[in-house]
Formats: sequence, structure tokens, C-alpha cells
Amino acid sequence: MVGLLVLVKMENARQIVARESAISSVLSKIVERFGRYEPFVELSRRLDAPPGERTVITGLSGSALSLLLTNLAGRQTPPVLVITETPNEAQDLYEDLVFLLGDHAVGHFPSRQILPYDFRAPVGEVLGRRIATLSGMLDSALRVIVAPVRAVMEPTMPVSQLRDHQPVVGVRVVGQEQVAVQVLLGRDR
Repeated sequence: MVGLLVLVKMENARQIVARESAISSVLSKIVERFGRYEPFVELSRRLDAPPGERTVITGLSGSALSLLLTNLAGRQTPPVLVITETPNEAQDLYEDLVFLLGDHAVGHFPSRQILPYDFRAPVGEVLGRRIATLSGMLDSALRVIVAPVRAVMEPTMPVSQLRDHQPVVGVRVVGQEQVAVQVLLGRDR
């Protein structure tokens, strides 16, 4: 009975993998067609124009923004920073882009969710996501960064401080030194 159950689960797993492969194939065709769509081609030309020219994009609805950003991320340009009005919009767009591009190519830079006069420590998960996104930017791994406007306005650590305190595999550090670095990076002791 156990062998039969395992066989059935393996068959279900194969069906799921086949379904995901078919979905991925359809999605890649949609993204490819969007990249050949004339308004997108025109936008690409404008973005390749000399620096200083402003390009405004309006009127996108549904998944058009996610498809646009997916195509822009595929170009050999600097990472795209998307600033949203609300944290929920940023989270939704981040999830859409992770679905299309994978979590290795998209960063979410959330706000600390603390008012300026509130003297609480930020939530650890939020700090971790902010640091992971900054680190991904340093490593040039991210193609798109999504952030609500409030997160962009909040002060954050300088790039030099983040670069100097990144953990390196194989390097030994003294216990107190490591504690000081972790506290500096915003972790509780």
C-alpha cells in the first residue's frame, strides 16, 4: 500500500511539473510578444536616448506594468527602481515580478513601518529584507527593485558601511567584533 501511495504521489508530482512547464512556456511567449509590441519598442528607443530626457509612462492597467518591467529587466540596463504609492502596491508588484522573473532578480525594499516620532525598533523581517535588497544591489544581482515611496524617503545605511560589513565565507571574526557588527546592522542582542 505504501509503494502504491508513493507511486501515485510521484505521478502527481510529474503532472504538476508538466503543468508548471506549460505555464512557464506560455508566460515566456506572452513576455516575448509584449517585447515586440510597437509601443514597447518605442519606449525602448526613448529609454536609450541620451541621459537627461524624461520619459513618463502612464495608462498601464492589469498586468501590463509587470510585463513592461519584465521586458525592461531583460535589457542590458542598470536595475530598474519602481516606486509605488503604498506598501501594498509594492508588495503586489513584487510578487508579480517574482512570478515572472524569479526571486533572484527582484528586490523588495519595504518601509520600516515606524512613524518618525515612534521610538520602537523596526521588525526584524523588514530589516532583513531591506538589507538583502541593498546587498543584491551591491552584487548587481537584482534587475528590478520595488519600493513604496515612504521606504525611499527613510534614511538607510551608506553603501560603504554595508559593503564593509558583509559576511565573508571562511573569514574568522572575534565574538565581540561579530556582536558589534550585528548590532550595527540593526539586529537585537
